[in-house]
Amino acid sequence: MTCEMNDLFLQALQIKQGDIVCLVGAGGKTSLMFQLAKEAKDVGMKVLVTTSTRIFIPEANQYNAIDLSGRGFSSAQIDARGSILLAFLRLNRRKSAV
Repeated sequence: MTCEMNDLFLQALQIKQGDIVCLVGAGGKTSLMFQLAKEAKDVGMKVLVTTSTRIFIPEANQYNAIDLSGRGFSSAQIDARGSILLAFLRLNRRKSAV
């Protein structure tokens, strides 16, 4: 299997159309999440990115549609190939200090 520079992580992690990817660990998850989404979009995959934690709202070039409300996406957005859909809820409360 050869790795192209535009899908280096997809190839290295053997991620294919239809796979579900979960990232865990102490650092680098958000950066890897958006890199994988970009690579998948570039090869024509449908991409949905979501998180169970708070993250910064990404730059506009990192997604095609964003849902901060929890209401979801339209059928046209979901059906679009090569699009990155980003869904998460914006939290207004702060993490409590321990």
